[in-house]
Parts: sequence; structure tokens; C-alpha cells
Amino acid sequence: MLPQISSIQARRRRLGITQAELARESHTSQSFIAKLETQKLDPAYSLATKVFSALDGLEASSGAVAGELMTPKVYSVRPSEKVGAAVAILRKNDISQMPVMENGKAIGSISERWMLELLSNDNYAKVATKLVGDTMDEPFPCVSAKTPASAVVGLLKYAPAVLVMRGQEVAGIISKSDLLKATK
Repeated sequence: MLPQISSIQARRRRLGITQAELARESHTSQSFIAKLETQKLDPAYSLATKVFSALDGLEASSGAVAGELMTPKVYSVRPSEKVGAAVAILRKNDISQMPVMENGKAIGSISERWMLELLSNDNYAKVATKLVGDTMDEPFPCVSAKTPASAVVGLLKYAPAVLVMRGQEVAGIISKSDLLKATK
């Protein structure tokens, strides 16, 4: 399924290219791109595919990769620890989420959303004594250090963080705030 035609202008601007440059890359005309962006044209599927393929290629070649965006220090918690201890790690390190690790593998996650869900059912004193492994969310998605930033952005729409892997080892973590830092 193709993305929405209405996304073309925003993607082009994010890349910092002109309509003429996008036209050249997609083997179309500048006036065609202008009409797409103002939604004065309902393009043929083959022409829309050319434009989106060009944007995908430009984004992949021009952007940062996960290894450049990640925070290398990854705080984690074991499933056998109490929720109260996990919350203390989050507070002490001023972070919003972290993986649950066992034997070097991410088996789950905890986040602010996770904590809010727990607190919606019980008070903090009761929640703090539960085991992380009994209450954790699913693990964060994992990507290679060479994964384009655009792919990481897509994952962060659905997950609070993404783990960056080098082989079988967790090399770092990317959160939404890391993306904001990268735009400076």
C-alpha cells in the first residue's frame, strides 16, 4: 500500500530538496510534483510509485542511522526485581522507559505508560511489591546499528523506545527524546 499523496510535500521538505530535485529523482516533471503537493492531481499508480520510490531512496541515503542516534548507556531491570526498584532506577536516571533483561536478552519492557496502567488498577504501595516479570510489557523492537533513522522513526510511532543491536548484544537505546536531540 502506498503512503498518502498528502505526505509528499512534508517528506520532500524534511529532505531539504526542491520540487525540481524530486522531479529529477523520480523522472517526472516539477509541475507534476507541484500539482501532487497541492492535491490538484490524482496520479496514476505508476507515477505515484515513482515519486514514493524516489523519496524512500533519498531518505535512506541522506539520513542518520540508528547507531548515530542511540544512547549507548542502557539501564535495565531483571524480571525478578520488584516494581518499586524498577521505578527507582527510572527516577534516579531520569529516564521514561527501559528494557527488562535476562541473560543478556531483552524479554520485556517497562515505561511510563506501563506504570500508568498498573496504577489504574492498584495503589503504588501494592504495585511496588509486584515483580517486574509479572507485570512487564512486551520487549521494545530491535534494530541493527545500520538501520536508517527513518525506519526508527516509524517504530517509535508504536513503541516508546527501540533497542539498537550489534550482533546479539544490546549496543544502545533510542527514545523519542533522542530523536529530538538529533534535530539540534
